Amino acid sequence: MNLFQGIQTNNFFLIQDEKEIHHCIHVTRHKINDEILVTDFNGMIIKARIVKISKEEIQTEIISTYVEHKLSAKITIGISLAQSSDRFEWFLEKVTEIGVDKVVPLICKRTENTKNKLERWQKIILASSKQCLRPTLLTISEPIKFSEIFKTSQPEQRYICHCEDSTLPYIGKMYQPEKEVLVLIGPEGDFTNDEIEMAKSSKFKEASLGKERLRMETAGVVASVILKTISNIQ
Repeated sequence: MNLFQGIQTNNFFLIQDEKEIHHCIHVTRHKINDEILVTDFNGMIIKARIVKISKEEIQTEIISTYVEHKLSAKITIGISLAQSSDRFEWFLEKVTEIGVDKVVPLICKRTENTKNKLERWQKIILASSKQCLRPTLLTISEPIKFSEIFKTSQPEQRYICHCEDSTLPYIGKMYQPEKEVLVLIGPEGDFTNDEIEMAKSSKFKEASLGKERLRMETAGVVASVILKTISNIQ
C-alpha cells in the first residue's frame, strides 16, 4: 500500500503537495474509494480512504491507525562526510530504515568532501521514510566542523568510535538504551589523535564497534544497528 505525506484535520487527511497529488493520481493511479496510507510524520501512519480528488488536494477519510511510533531514547550519529557523496547518501538511507533519530554531518581534519547537500539529503530521507513506512523523519543538520559538535547541547551518554586502540571496550556493552546517546564516527583515515583527545576532554567515552576494520559509512550503519537492536529488545 502506497504512503503519502499530508496534514490531518479532524477525521480527514489532506494531501496538498503538488508532487504528492501527481504521484497519487498519475503514477500509482489511485481513485475515489481506494485505500492508501497517509502521514504527517509526527509519529503515526494512517490507513485512509480517498473521498475527493481535485487539482488542489486529495481528501481522505481516516479508517484506522496503521503504524504508531514506539517512543525510545534518542539516537544521534555524528559522522564525517564521505569522500564519495554516493556512500554518504547510502548511509542516510540505511540509518533512516534502522530508526536513527538524528544525523550530524561532520567536517573533520581528514574529511576530503565538505560539500553541503542538505536539500538533497532531506529528499533522500523523505523517500526512504516513505519506502520503509517510517512514521517519523530522521533529522539532519547542516555540516559542522568537528570542534563545533562540542558546543552543542549533548546527552549524558556519548561515545567516540575509532580504530587507534584495539583494546577499546565494545560499545554494545556500555550503551544504556534508556538514555539518549550521541556517537561520533570519523572519516576515511579515522579521527586524528587531537580530535580523539578533544572528545575525551568533553567526556566522550572511547568505544569499539568490533574487531573488524570498517569503512566510514559501514561503521555508521553498524553503530546504528548495535544501538537500535539493544534498544528494541529492552
